[in-house]
Order: sequence, then structure tokens, then C-alpha cells
Amino acid sequence: MKYDSIELIGLSGVGKTTLYNNSECNLFKNLNGYSVVHPLKPYKISFFFETFVLIVKILISTGLFRSLFIFRSKNYIDLFLKLGYRIAGIKNRNLNGLVYLRDSGVLMPLISSVIDDRLKIDDTLLLKILINLPLPKYVYCIMDSPDDIYSRFITREKKIGNDVNGYTVTDFKNANIFLSLLIEKLKSIGVNVVVLNKESFVL
Repeated sequence: MKYDSIELIGLSGVGKTTLYNNSECNLFKNLNGYSVVHPLKPYKISFFFETFVLIVKILISTGLFRSLFIFRSKNYIDLFLKLGYRIAGIKNRNLNGLVYLRDSGVLMPLISSVIDDRLKIDDTLLLKILINLPLPKYVYCIMDSPDDIYSRFITREKKIGNDVNGYTVTDFKNANIFLSLLIEKLKSIGVNVVVLNKESFVL
């Protein structure tokens, strides 16, 4: 299931917002016109319905034994709630033409869960999740050194007063490995993925 949309992804702290906001950096220069949509709070009934449908689909596709392992974890439940919220937000819109889902796509919750909750999503489970999401037509992925991203992330979070205890550079290295797996799986199911190295942009 694909939407005529664009998502910008990358590890937290890689500089996605900075790159997009830089007027000299046209990330989507190869696309002929698009509009930008911002996060939308979905109707509660839609949010709960989409979350329920997603969980049922994962239960059916993974089997009872694997499902028991997945859904006994609060962090996995939180992930599916976040995905259900994003799905409902997309479906509640009347989208026309190509749109950039700014901070409202379905892929970033997967990446964030690996960093914030240390979830270990293997390739089999990842594929089962992806095929049940309203995937974008185009994905632009910003890559950089996990060490540099970690340093920027810690600096940013401290500046805005967030707790950074528990985060390690290893979390970001693991998330970077997951990001490569995510790119591979997206390509395998026909999503157009463009990988951009942050060093190629001058800010």
C-alpha cells in the first residue's frame, strides 16, 4: 500500500530539519512539484481503529508464538500505537497530488524506537510491518557518521532540557545498522529510496 507522498528519514540528530530548511539545499530537486503537509491530530476513533487493524495484521502474519513474544513488550505496544497514530493521520487527510509528509510519515517511529527504546526489529518482522503500512512513494534518507550524529543529538537534547541519561554512541551505531536494513527492505518492495550523505551538503 503506497501513497503519493515523500518522507525524509534519518537518525535523530542527523540534521533533517536543518537540511530541509536550508534554502540552498533542494532535497527534492528531482521531483516535479509537491506540497507540504504538517502533523495532523487524527480522530481518536480512527487512531484506535488503525492501531487495532495493524496489530491484528501483525498477529496473523507472525503467528501466535512470535506474537506473544512481541506483544508482551510495552515498547512494541508503544511502537504500534505510534504507527497507528501516523496511519490515522495520513488517512484522515484528503491528499491530492504529491505531498511531503513533514514530521508525519510512518517510517520515523521505527527508527526512533530502535534508538529510544532499544527495540531489536529483525528483517522478518520489519518486512511484515512495512507491508502493512501506507508507505510513501519516495523516501529520502540522510546518512552521517553515528558518532557525529550522537554528539549532535546529545548537544541538542541538553540544550532543550531533555534527559539524555542512558543514550550511548552504541545505540546510534545499532540504529544506523537498522537504517541500512530499512533502506534495503523499502527498495525490495518497490519504494523509491534516495540516500544522501550529509557531507555532500554545505550548510
